[in-house]
Amino acid sequence: MLRVIIGIGIFVTLVGLFGLGMGALLRNTAGSIVACVAFIFVLPGILSALPDSWSNPIGEYWPTGAGERITELTHGPNTLSAWWGTAEFALFIALLLLLAGYALSKRNA
Repeated sequence: MLRVIIGIGIFVTLVGLFGLGMGALLRNTAGSIVACVAFIFVLPGILSALPDSWSNPIGEYWPTGAGERITELTHGPNTLSAWWGTAEFALFIALLLLLAGYALSKRNA
């Protein structure tokens, strides 16, 4: 239970960093909000409408879905563990922030 409580804080922090990266990359407030909402809420919903042969492999490694594993008490046999899922989400955020930093340095040079 302690892992879940601490994990929720880690997950929310990573989602905030995701929003920061999208904002820095797009440099448009409305576009960043739409991109974040689409990536976190809309695309996983669309993914669940696909056939299972497509949605299961993609959904398991979808960055926000993998990051949510840390907020679950149990995990299934064919899913990422809590820490591996969070590490994947953190790696995705790190790459997004690096890309956003590079884009900002080139645009504001």
